[in-house]
Amino acid sequence: MKKAAPEHPKDLALHASILEGMVSAVNLADERGTVIYTNAAEDRLFGYARGELLGQPIRVLSAWSPEEHALRVVEISAEVKAQGLWFGVLHNRRKDGTTFTSRARITPLELGGKQHWLCVRDAQAEEKRHQAEREATENLHRELLHALLGEAPAAIAILRGEDLTFEFANTLHDKVAGRRIPPGTPMVEAMPELLSQPGLLETLRRVLRTGEPFKAEEFSVRLDRHGNGTPEESFFNLAFVPIRDTSGRITGVLTHAVEVTEQVRSRMRVEEAERRLKAITDNATLGLFLMDARQHCVFMNPAAEAITGFTLAEVQGQPLHEFIHHTRPDGTPYPMAECPIDRALPTRAQEQGQDVFVRRDGSFYPVAFTASPLLVEGVPSGTVIELRDTTKENRQAEERERLLRELRQSVRLRDEFLSVAAHELKTPLTPLALRLAQLRRGAQDSYRETRNRERELKNLEVAEAQVHKLAVLVDGLLDVSRLAEGRLSLHLEDVDVADVVREVTRDMEPQATRSPLQVEVESGAVGHLDRVRVAQVVTNLLSNALKFGTGRPVHVRLRIVGRWARLTVSDQGIGIAPELLERIFHRFERGVSERHYGGLGLGLYVTRQLVEAMGGTVKAESTPSRGATFTVDLPLKKS
Repeated sequence: MKKAAPEHPKDLALHASILEGMVSAVNLADERGTVIYTNAAEDRLFGYARGELLGQPIRVLSAWSPEEHALRVVEISAEVKAQGLWFGVLHNRRKDGTTFTSRARITPLELGGKQHWLCVRDAQAEEKRHQAEREATENLHRELLHALLGEAPAAIAILRGEDLTFEFANTLHDKVAGRRIPPGTPMVEAMPELLSQPGLLETLRRVLRTGEPFKAEEFSVRLDRHGNGTPEESFFNLAFVPIRDTSGRITGVLTHAVEVTEQVRSRMRVEEAERRLKAITDNATLGLFLMDARQHCVFMNPAAEAITGFTLAEVQGQPLHEFIHHTRPDGTPYPMAECPIDRALPTRAQEQGQDVFVRRDGSFYPVAFTASPLLVEGVPSGTVIELRDTTKENRQAEERERLLRELRQSVRLRDEFLSVAAHELKTPLTPLALRLAQLRRGAQDSYRETRNRERELKNLEVAEAQVHKLAVLVDGLLDVSRLAEGRLSLHLEDVDVADVVREVTRDMEPQATRSPLQVEVESGAVGHLDRVRVAQVVTNLLSNALKFGTGRPVHVRLRIVGRWARLTVSDQGIGIAPELLERIFHRFERGVSERHYGGLGLGLYVTRQLVEAMGGTVKAESTPSRGATFTVDLPLKKS
């Protein structure tokens, strides 16, 4: 037995370095057969990690059975004692369970006074043989794999290395790519259009680096499938799976792709059609419903929800009739059997009409509807209902009728006005013409000058009165024109309303011979008003009272009421019918027939417009045959 001499630490390091660099596999076991050292070649040969064998029994490396292993140990020990070494063939077992044989030399070694066993195997030859077997196996597996994948119903490729070089691409892969890809071609050379899609290349390299598989559905890839330099978008369900060798090292990536371009585009077309349909139904002003073959609601658009007050969630899957058409306006039930909407499907005929439906809050509303049956291959499957709330339309129709009536009334009033205006304007012209003719004859008979002077003065007075009447009529028409065009202007100043009332009543006393004026005025009623227009208001009211007072006294009263100057003009005449009290303030309106009383029907209209323009109000009160009272409130000046 060899006895190891003490060595210098530098020598130990050198020996260790030599052992680690040897191509032969070396292990050292103690007297109990426990492994206390292995070099790198030994670990590599048996498939163990560095240091993993230390402390394990040497028999873990043996492919013999425990009994045969024990027998071999005895034989080898006897030969070592006799000859100082053993040289022969050992049957070995790797960590993965595979077995192999190797030529080995075992020699005894004394360390620290204890016997050890040094085993040196010819690892290089074994490694070459093992490598050859492995490569043959891998080639066989590769050929089988390629054969299996070649006609697979998916585009499959095997890529190797960081540059993702094609080792294999099956027939469908070439068809999808639009070109034949020779083995050994890097992906970016075989498919340069992928350079513009770095995310795809980075995903493949990440699988190669990390060993984590990648899966995606409907993954978008742009491929130059026609070789014209114009990539087209395609969609695939992808799987990138790492490929490992027998040692577990990642050597490549298997790509598995199932094209779903047509399915995706078909779904996109359907989704786009659904979006368009939803946009149409959501923005439609008509209420749209869909009922199934059982007359149950399956759809209603927002307009239908707004019209009925119900949401789709509330009525979905239930008979629509029971929600929106169950009761007639008189409160009696509306049987479904009598409903024209529910009749459309069984009769397979479109139903149109107008009816009254019920809202969620129980209120009734008029509708126009169209119910169209849906037939699938001749079999009734549902009903489409178009619904329009006609409440607004009916109101508009009523409004049009009202406006038409008002227009007819306005035309009638216009015609009456023209007739009355012609009469009123002609009335003063006749006496005026007669008086002027008399004056002309008087001027011709100069000798009668002195004798006829008194009569001619009377004629002049009559002519002047008629001219004044014409001027009043014309001024009224001008005021109406200005009011219609918004051109009426006011000249506001501080006005004592009492002074104006006194002046107007004094000036009109000659006209009040048959209906005496009784005037009661409270002083101090000063307002920021138009003096001329205030006088015009008082004149119009007094003229009316004198015209319709039937010879009875007319009362004029001015009082201060709060912040208002209140003027009341009352007569005891024919009065005004209650239904006319508001209308008399409209243009061309009169409370009596134009045949019995003159006037254009403008005085009270102008009066109201002037009073309201100055910030006041006017109203009429009357009892027929007992007279009328007109009240005007004008704002006083703020103190």
